[in-house]
Parts: sequence; C-alpha cells; structure tokens
Amino acid sequence: MNSNESYKSEYKATYYDGNTPVRHSVVGVITRDGLKIVKEDGDFIWWQFDEIKQTNDLYSEDEVRLERGEETPEILLIKDVSFIQSLKGISPESRKKFKPVVSNTKYLRYTLSIILGSVLTVVITYKWLLPAFTNIVVKAVPVSWEKKLGNNYKQYFIKEYSVCENDELKKHIDTIKDKLVGTIPNTKYEYNVTILDSSLVNAFALPGGEFVVFSGLIEKSTRPEELAGVMAHEIQHIEQRHSTKILVKDRMFDFVISSASGGSAGVETTLGIAKIVGTMAYRREEELSADIEGLKMLVNARIDPKGIIDFFKIMDKQYSEIPDIFKYISTHPDTGDRIQKLNGMISGYSFKPERLLPDVDWEKTRMLCKKTKDSADVTINNKHK
Repeated sequence: MNSNESYKSEYKATYYDGNTPVRHSVVGVITRDGLKIVKEDGDFIWWQFDEIKQTNDLYSEDEVRLERGEETPEILLIKDVSFIQSLKGISPESRKKFKPVVSNTKYLRYTLSIILGSVLTVVITYKWLLPAFTNIVVKAVPVSWEKKLGNNYKQYFIKEYSVCENDELKKHIDTIKDKLVGTIPNTKYEYNVTILDSSLVNAFALPGGEFVVFSGLIEKSTRPEELAGVMAHEIQHIEQRHSTKILVKDRMFDFVISSASGGSAGVETTLGIAKIVGTMAYRREEELSADIEGLKMLVNARIDPKGIIDFFKIMDKQYSEIPDIFKYISTHPDTGDRIQKLNGMISGYSFKPERLLPDVDWEKTRMLCKKTKDSADVTINNKHK
C-alpha cells in the first residue's frame, strides 16, 4: 500500500494570481514534488516546493496561507489546516519548510511573551548585573584614558557653547576649586573648570578631572558658598568615576541590546525604554552619593555647607511650576528630598565656617561673564560702524 493513501491529497482553496484582486476557486493537489493548483475550467498551475513561502494570515486564524513570488505574489488560501499535516506526510522533504498553523491570538501572546521576557531580562541586566560588572571594568581603566575622554567631550561642548573668557571670574572659580580639591588626599586627577557662556543653570562632570559650569548657574548664585556646593558635588562625580561608569555601562548595554534583538530596529526601540529606566535609577543613586561626599568636602574645606541648600531652595522656588512627574523622572533626586537629607547631615557637624572669597564682591563677580559678552558685542558693533 502506498503510504500516501493515508493522507488527504486534495483540498478546496482560494487562489489569487497576484495581478488582479479576483478570487479563483481552485483545488490544491498535493504531490511529492509540489502543488498542483487546478482551476474550475480544468487548467492548472504548478508550484514547486522550493518556490513556495508559508506566511501568517493576519485576517484569518484557521487558514493556511502560501505565496509564490516577491513583490506581488500569487496567493493560495486553504481553509482546512490539516493541509500541512497531509503535505508533510505525502512529501517528507517539505517537513522542515512548512509548519502547523498557529492562531493569531496564540501567535500574538507568544510574541508578546518573547518581547516582555527580553525587556525584563535587559532591565535586570542593566539595573543589577551591568553596574556590578561595570565597577570591575572601570577599575582597570587608566586615568590617562579618562583624561583624554573628558577632554574630547569638553571640546564637543566648546563647539556648542562659547567659553567665557573673563580672567577675573576664572581666577575666583579656580580658587574655589583648589580649596575643595585640597581636601582630597592623593587625588588621581588634575581638575580643570571650563565656564561656558550660556543661560543654562547647570554644571556637569566629565571623566578625568574636567567639569563644566554654565554661566547661568553662576549668575543664579547669591554667594560663592552656593557655587562651591555645586562644584563639590561635581568633583565627587569625578572622584567616584560616575561619568566613566556610565560610559562603560552604556557601551556594554548597546552590545546586550544588539545581541538580544538580533539587530531588529523595532525591538531595539522597545528595549531602549528599559535602558532609560535603568539609567535613571542608577544615576539617582550616584547623585545622592555625590551629595553626601560633596558635603564632607565642604566641611573639610571649612566652607558653609548650607550654601548648597540655599542654592537648591532658589532652584526649587524658580522651577516650582514644573509638575511633580517631571521632577520625578529627572536624573537628579527630588530637591525636597535632597534638602531634607543634607539638613540632617549638616546638623551632625559642629564647626565655624570661614567666609569664602571674603574680599570679593560676589554680586558683581557672578555677572562678569555677561559683562564680558556685552563688552565684546559693543566692540564688534563699533567695528561695523
């Protein structure tokens, strides 16, 4: 007895020729070498198995969909899903090429479970595994590499923002910087502050001892102790190698994303959400650590540590109109929480702070960058008259 006799070989089907939207009622006949598609008028079309592609039918869950061709393929739809089982029985060579039909609901659930599993894996990797491994890697990074990296980033920002060239302001900022750095025994870094002429109220640390302060932040400070608090915070980011850790971790995470997604842009975009969540949580911890150690620097330098709290209060008042949701997703911890924690720590210290830059008129000094810019604008305008 022929083994094929136990399998049904003929199936009613619908055929589209790929040129017109006309439906053709046909009979699909399974043979060992391919499919014979018989039309109502007795004419037939022959499909070789190596020409056929099985695709998922988005419009029907219980239907076999076969295609031949690329841009506008011919399509064969078979309602009876036992077709695949018969095809594999009659033509054993086709077993690997064709698969049983899975309903769209089951397929969607399966796909979502894969995506959610991947996202969960990446979140766990980024929030817990990568930070631990990053600490090991960063310890092996030479300071010379950090310095080069920090300088490269600084050059990038210099291209985006002009440097404030006021020598007097730079001298006072360096005095504050040196007083703070003097409290760090055996530091690995040579610190350099670059003042950028911008209304942005910000400052950030770069690897290797470089950090940038925007003139907008200096102008918002009401006394040098406030600026010293921000600078102590940024110096601690460098001392604790936070910038370097973030860079190494992100590089490793990019590798994880590429491996997990197989290069799929859609999946990489989805998994990128996990990266944002992981980065925010990790940096918030770093910000708190920089606050704590920065406060110790201020105390050791005999600088009034309440300056940083006063500055936070100014910022909190100025930006109080920002909804809480945006404060929460900030990479900086909530200002109220920072003030509360810092006040608690300050109460544990008992010392008489020394006035910082006692001979300097800070009200005028903090605006020197703006005055330098205004003077430069006047000079340029006079040249064009």
